[in-house]
Amino acid sequence: MKKSVLVTSLLLAFALSGGAALVWHGLKTRGVDMYVHDTGKPVAPSDKAPAKSAGSTVGESGVARSAERRATPLPESPAFARFADLNEKALRTKQENEERANILSNASLLLEAKQILTARPEAQVDTERRAQRLRMISFLGSAIQDKESPTYETAIEFITESLVGGHGAFAPFDESTSKNVRKSLVGDKVELYALLRRSVPERAHALELKAKGTRLEAIIAFAHQEFGAKLTENAR
Repeated sequence: MKKSVLVTSLLLAFALSGGAALVWHGLKTRGVDMYVHDTGKPVAPSDKAPAKSAGSTVGESGVARSAERRATPLPESPAFARFADLNEKALRTKQENEERANILSNASLLLEAKQILTARPEAQVDTERRAQRLRMISFLGSAIQDKESPTYETAIEFITESLVGGHGAFAPFDESTSKNVRKSLVGDKVELYALLRRSVPERAHALELKAKGTRLEAIIAFAHQEFGAKLTENAR
């Protein structure tokens, strides 16, 4: 059991680091997180400013690059807020149920949710961007609960693409992405995988096979270790 936990912890560290060349072991040395290259030599945390290479520039260009990563919520259709309001109701009228179903069957909203989830992440943790991603995850999760919905297959496809996509928020992390943002994005992936595992287990199994040898395999292993049987509960 201890060996299994250790292996999963190392796999998750691999996922958080964004690649095999730099694996985060979370070592604490004089109060500083240490990172270990595959050579075994400790180096400074990757979210500190990298050494300036030949030909690099600072000043205005550096300020511009920083501004690009400022956390601001992405444009979002008001239909998502309306959907959230309807979802929170314990009792809905017939008209409200129809309105909710119409929102879920809107293919353009599903595409918007996917685009928000796969957009380039903020450099530092921002609660508004995090909350926005969670709204999109909840929306896609609701869309895969009704097999009769015309967007059912599209929603499954978008969740899978958000999990395995090599771009945007779920792409390999770059040096400007803080560890806390990385953890937040890994949490988003766990949420998406859990939705798929609970609502469409056969598709989740296919994804698990596809994820072999990738960062996603580490995240899936972590999800099973942390949540176990909860991943097999039927979605509400």
